[in-house]
Amino acid sequence: MLGREQFDVVGTAHAGGDVLPLVAETRPDVVVLDLYMPDVDGLACLSRIRAQHPDVAVVILTASSAPLARDAALAAGAAAFVEKSIDLQGLGPTLVAAIARGRAGRRRPRLRPRVAAAFTERETVVLAAVAKGMSNREIADSLNVSPATVKFHLGNIYRKLGVSNRTAAAQWAAQPPTGRS
Repeated sequence: MLGREQFDVVGTAHAGGDVLPLVAETRPDVVVLDLYMPDVDGLACLSRIRAQHPDVAVVILTASSAPLARDAALAAGAAAFVEKSIDLQGLGPTLVAAIARGRAGRRRPRLRPRVAAAFTERETVVLAAVAKGMSNREIADSLNVSPATVKFHLGNIYRKLGVSNRTAAAQWAAQPPTGRS
């Protein structure tokens, strides 16, 4: 029990690559993912679940409190982003709310762009930062990488989106999921 809510755990996976087959087999209402998992990271796993099982709510549970990681997870379709330090009494209501959002999504299907599933975790974080208006230097400093690395990721993002500049990429990221192509 988590607070007053009671949940049935229908499966556990220890690596990201094991999650999607388990979701297909058990058809849960909600999946709780760690952001950093062996094999396939949480954001990539989230994208795959959203693409193949859009009615399943996904909650990211992580030790990371980085705003860019939170923004990237929510932009990729997470129903919630929760730090592992959360009181277990608070996790139950979060899961209930995530399930309710998932059920609402079944009534009103949300189309996610196929291209978003092709982003790496780092590209998703960089794109979220660009959408927030951050400069390459600010993004590099927040990720502890060089501006050249940020430019490299931006080049990949532009290619995957079929755009030629950061303004177009930011506009794509700012559009609601149903407005994206």
